[in-house]
Amino acid sequence: MRLRPIGEYLVEEGIITEAQLEAALQKQKEYRAIKLGEILVQMKVLSRMQLDEVISHQMGLLQDETSRPQRRRISEL
Repeated sequence: MRLRPIGEYLVEEGIITEAQLEAALQKQKEYRAIKLGEILVQMKVLSRMQLDEVISHQMGLLQDETSRPQRRRISEL
C-alpha cells in the first residue's frame, strides 16, 4: 500500500481544492523549509485540527502497513 502525498489526499477527500493545493505548492517552492500542511494552515485553507487529523490518519495507515506480519518461507521457519 502506498501512502498518498498529503496534498493529493486532501484534494481527493474534498478538503481542499486543486487550486488551493497549487497555490500552497507555489508557496512551498519559495519557502522550502515549511511543510505543505503548515502552509495550508497559514493560508487558512486548513485548520490546525484538520491537519492533525489527516496526519494521524496517515500515520495510522503507515503503522498498519509496518505492523503486518511478514510472510516467511517454510525453509526459514
